[in-house]
Amino acid sequence: MGNSATAAPGEAQSETPPAQSEVPAPQSEAPAEQPAQTALAGPAPSELIGLDEQRTTALLGPAAAMEARAPATVWHYKGARCSLHLTFYMEMRSGRMRTLHAEFKGDAATPERRQTCLKAIIEENRKAEPS
Repeated sequence: MGNSATAAPGEAQSETPPAQSEVPAPQSEAPAEQPAQTALAGPAPSELIGLDEQRTTALLGPAAAMEARAPATVWHYKGARCSLHLTFYMEMRSGRMRTLHAEFKGDAATPERRQTCLKAIIEENRKAEPS
């Protein structure tokens, strides 16, 4: 039995696949963590388009200012380092005002900075709301 490794080399090779099957398990755990992180980040800037006024207020809180620019209405949100202007137009099919344009100003040159700006606006509005 001391020579079993030399007498049956095929058996030694058959032990290798179970060790390899352990490798995929850690890889399948990594993607499961990513959705939780994006859920905490809030809405993406692209998700602002098409929202009605009620849903916009629910996501971002009340606007700092509103401006009527017929036929549109512009809502202004302010963050510490950036601002967001949402332009609403009437959607004829539903009769609701919906966002058709979102414009970031200030420190919002990249998609990452726009996401950071949006998150900051949401956080600041939540702090300002009475508890």
